[in-house]
Amino acid sequence: MENKKVLVKRIDANINDWLAEQKNATDYLQSSGRKDFNQNDILGIATSNFISKQIGECFREFSTDYSRIYFSPIVKNVISKIEECTAELHFFYIDELERFNNSNVHPEYKINDKLEETPQIQPFIDSFMNSYAFKIDKNDKILEKNDLVLVKILDRQSNLSSNSEYIYNSDEDKDPLLKELDAALEGAKVGSHVEITIDNREYGVDVLRVRQTQNMPINDDNASLIGVPEIKNRDDAKKFIVSTVVEQLFNKELHNYALSIYQEFEKQIDISKDEPKELIDSEIHRRIQDFISQFKFNNTQMSEKEIEEIKNEHYDQFKNQTLKAFKMNFIRSWLPRSLKITLEDGEIEKEYKTLMSMTTENDRQNMNINPQKIAEVLIDRKVAKHYLQINNPELYEKYNYGKK
Repeated sequence: MENKKVLVKRIDANINDWLAEQKNATDYLQSSGRKDFNQNDILGIATSNFISKQIGECFREFSTDYSRIYFSPIVKNVISKIEECTAELHFFYIDELERFNNSNVHPEYKINDKLEETPQIQPFIDSFMNSYAFKIDKNDKILEKNDLVLVKILDRQSNLSSNSEYIYNSDEDKDPLLKELDAALEGAKVGSHVEITIDNREYGVDVLRVRQTQNMPINDDNASLIGVPEIKNRDDAKKFIVSTVVEQLFNKELHNYALSIYQEFEKQIDISKDEPKELIDSEIHRRIQDFISQFKFNNTQMSEKEIEEIKNEHYDQFKNQTLKAFKMNFIRSWLPRSLKITLEDGEIEKEYKTLMSMTTENDRQNMNINPQKIAEVLIDRKVAKHYLQINNPELYEKYNYGKK
């Protein structure tokens, strides 16, 4: 039987909010360096942003409803003009969740119970202790290449300001604003003020802080400069890095354990009668179109007949992938909610700071770190800890340090 359970929400942009979205879209296109955009480009970006925000608001509303699992909506009947933006969001859902059992799961993955003996730990600790990248304040010195500079940027048109920290005059690719900043801040130091103009838009810039990176061995005299309250000397620093590295290794083990848990539930749970055909078909179509677009990009001479043959050849593959992804999406949404797992205030920010301190700039770009991904990681971690405490309480206590 096809699941036709759907909640339809009509969204209608407030005129002031809608005009603001169009302005933001225009600013984005200008800042990206595009010169040939038109009103349709502006409306396209503004519409996408407006709908995305409304979907986010809906899911925040759904977060307090433990009786249903909602899926990303099908967007229908979009009207996008300069003076208005409306659409319908069709949220398919699964209910009667009490029929699914969240107990008695024993994942195949076994967590390493000797993380402190991992061979890679000691070289990392030695590198950390012998050449730590200290950030040293430069209060009265002129900016130099690769200094870390914190600036306050005031948009003269909107009168809105924001703080931004970036690497001055570095060799990495930068957006037009930072390129202009590099040129304007030549000879500047803490307290300096400059005015810049980008695409006929004026900005006031104040230099709030300048720091220089210096790689030095950690000793009793400089350990406090690391900026971690519990680190007061070299021994404190070593204990901190050892515990931090082991904790990060444990978190990786928890990630693998959580994936193994989800895979076990994938075997146990049957939602074949709950699959919304319209949503599934829509996703299959999207996957096929993406595949065909890539195929056509690499084979520009393809005929329509060849394209249809490729669609037919790969349809079952994409259908199976879509059904598997739909089921896993349900499990990863249902299981944490069934266990009443939530995130507390400050958890995402704390995890973000930890990731920033433990990764290089290149690693961060490759990881594409964002709040949603961090939230997913934290939820998975809590799911893993829940079942680890049941299945192996001794190991849970050994590496969890009494944390919940």
